[in-house]
Amino acid sequence: MDDVLICIFHDQKRALPADQSDVLSRLSNIAYPEDYDTLLRLIRQKPYRLVAVITMDSTFPSDWKQVETLLPCPFFLMSGLSSSNFPALIAMIESLKDSLRITEVNDAFSESLAFIEEHLCDHQLTLEMVAAQIYVSKYHYSRIFQRYIGSGFKEYVINKRMQKAMSLLRRGHQVTEVCFAVGYNDITHFGRVFKKTFGGSPSAFRLKHEYPKMDKGVMV
Repeated sequence: MDDVLICIFHDQKRALPADQSDVLSRLSNIAYPEDYDTLLRLIRQKPYRLVAVITMDSTFPSDWKQVETLLPCPFFLMSGLSSSNFPALIAMIESLKDSLRITEVNDAFSESLAFIEEHLCDHQLTLEMVAAQIYVSKYHYSRIFQRYIGSGFKEYVINKRMQKAMSLLRRGHQVTEVCFAVGYNDITHFGRVFKKTFGGSPSAFRLKHEYPKMDKGVMV
């Protein structure tokens, strides 16, 4: 994860062992700022999602503790790093990274659902199109979708479109205009999908369920 930064402070007598440094570098960006100003420059280079500031010394330089008031992202300070507590540090970083991944997936998935809602009327709406909006492959998005929604993408979109079609028909809109308003460009196909979903044709549903004296209003 390249948006995680680990800043390690040490004096020349207590450098981080090479094997531990290698482990940390595989988890994140790693830097060795020599002073507080360098630390701040590193942190401000990009919007990191997690910053860890650690030292092998028993305490940080006094001015380093001010960094906690300047960070807009999750962070932690750890002093007294040693071979005995190094595994705990790794576990903490991995746990925080997992939490960030979950948050990131949740945010991106919510964004994708909003995109679907906004483009229901587009007959070219596809799984690939939505996946591209959050920069993942269609295969990965399909797995995420099934996990979060409990149904496939196609089934979800059809259900959303049919619910919208039902609402528009109740408000007295003509079957043809409803067909196009919910993303179908073939009225016969729209009729088949509607009948499969609700057990009857769109026109029959409209006659039976149209709200009396209802102002059609805007088709939304």
